[in-house]
Amino acid sequence: MAGRPVIFGEILFDCFPDGSRVFSGAPLNVCRNLKYLGYEPLMISRIGRDALGDTVLEEMRKIDLDTAGVQVDETHATGQVIVTLDGNEPQFDIALGQAWDFIATDEARETVSGLDISFVYTGTLALRQETSMRSFYGVLELIDAPLFFDVNLRQAWWSKELVDDLLGRATWLKCNADEYEALFGDAEPPIIREKYELDVLIQTRGGDGAAIAFPGAFVQGKPPELAGALQDTVGAGDAFASMVISGLDRGQSPEAILEAALRKGAEVARIRGADWKA
Repeated sequence: MAGRPVIFGEILFDCFPDGSRVFSGAPLNVCRNLKYLGYEPLMISRIGRDALGDTVLEEMRKIDLDTAGVQVDETHATGQVIVTLDGNEPQFDIALGQAWDFIATDEARETVSGLDISFVYTGTLALRQETSMRSFYGVLELIDAPLFFDVNLRQAWWSKELVDDLLGRATWLKCNADEYEALFGDAEPPIIREKYELDVLIQTRGGDGAAIAFPGAFVQGKPPELAGALQDTVGAGDAFASMVISGLDRGQSPEAILEAALRKGAEVARIRGADWKA
């Protein structure tokens, strides 16, 4: 891909029942993964002027992630999410009014102005508040690049109007099985891909694997059997999406893309959190 990926959305810390705290957020996970895969992504988000915000910048700099698009908020705190586990499946308690809800339009637009952008990534959760939603659309106005829309239907933090608008703009779409059913019912992925004129539709299915609809190809598969116990699925879907992006860029076959993405998602499910190099 010519240019840099722009990743727009939440940076936060997942707080687990055992007291551990993991640097995360789906957009941040994808941004970090793409860095590991050899890209130079630009993260647009917002943190608080607090100890957790300092940790965000430290963690990003450790892996040479560009922090130019990370705004600092004087009023709102760096994001935190309370994670509870039902078996290995996470449940998220996400409070309103965190710093990433207040991404400023002018700063965001200034960050991307003049850059060569390969694609833009965002999810519905990142746009739950008016301020960040307005900033996202302000960024889109400056960029003529494909949109990777990662559906993320958390709690009541989404609307049908927003999802419909993003579907109409998207080139690539990713959602899990529950999100897919909520939006599309029992329609087959190739039908939905064609209906919305998507290049690629990704449907993750947890322990049942995943399916990807491409133009002229529909591939499905289950995750590989790997050594080690499942820890949690936090970030597994983000790892899957990142591998699909990389595979598309490298011109891999649909079958090879699915196999690599399933393997990486299964590997991430065997660690605590989403950082596969931690």
